[in-house]
Order: sequence, then C-alpha cells, then structure tokens
Amino acid sequence: MSDVISQESFDELALYFNGGGHLLTPDARRSAAERARILCAHGLDALRQYTHRTGMTAHYYVAPYDTSDLLRTGADALALTGVRHELSGMKTPLIDAYILPSDLTKFAPNWILEPAPPERANVILREVFTLPRVLRLHVAADLLHACDIGVVDERAQERAERIMKELCRPSDR
Repeated sequence: MSDVISQESFDELALYFNGGGHLLTPDARRSAAERARILCAHGLDALRQYTHRTGMTAHYYVAPYDTSDLLRTGADALALTGVRHELSGMKTPLIDAYILPSDLTKFAPNWILEPAPPERANVILREVFTLPRVLRLHVAADLLHACDIGVVDERAQERAERIMKELCRPSDR
C-alpha cells in the first residue's frame, strides 16, 4: 500500500466500511476490502497512514469569536468532519471540514483566515474535488489527524479508536 491514498480511493473505502461495497466497481471493491482488512488488523497505526491523502490540507487561525459566524455563514461550502462532525461526539472550537478548491480560494480571504502552523490552527480545510458524504471513516481519520498535530487532546484519538472498532465489526460491512 502506498503512503498517500487518493481522496477518491479513501471515499470508496469509507463507503465500503459503511456497507456500500455493492455500489463500487469490482476492482474498487477488491481494493477497499483489502484496505479494510489491513485497517482492522492494525487499527490506528494503519489509519494514521490515511490521515495524509491527496489534495491540500490547509491550516488556518481565525479569531475565536469568528468561528461560530464562519460556520453559520460558510456552511454551504463546507462538509464538516473530525471533531466538528456529530459522529465525533466532541465539542471544540476547532473547525475541520472538506472544501472545494474554488470555494477555498474565496473562503480564506473572505474570512481573513491567517495561514498557521498545524499546532496553532483552529481551522483545518481539506481541499477535495468533490465534497464527500462524510462517513465514519472520514471522521475517524480526521480526528486522528487533529490529535496528531496537537490541536485537540487525546479524547480525539480515543474517539477515532472507538469508531474503528465499530467499523471493524463484521456485521457492519
């Protein structure tokens, strides 16, 4: 397996884990099944490799009082993930979302988002060419990424691990 997975392949893997394997092409289904087997055998260590996918991940800082306005008015451009997704069960000021390239070029300047080192970011925007339907695997990988860069505490890793255990139950696929 390569170090960086394409966002499209990751989305297919997430769909496979969510019981959508029948929607994939035979080749995509075989690939997703093999990746799922490895993920379930190796847990978070294997998931960590999927925190880096094709596409740009941009880290920004915005004044904390602007985050709720940003979410309210920018919601149409964002597909929330990680700690901001309801599946995480977490409450945090961090905004973590997928965004289209065309929206990213408008979004960052409009909101006066300052590029920031990952550990200082309170906005993580993950550039994708198609906004995904954010599924449990997206949330788990993005929780782990946020924990690894130090913008959330270890509860994020615990939540990622819990989601992975749920995904790896045979009845869930």
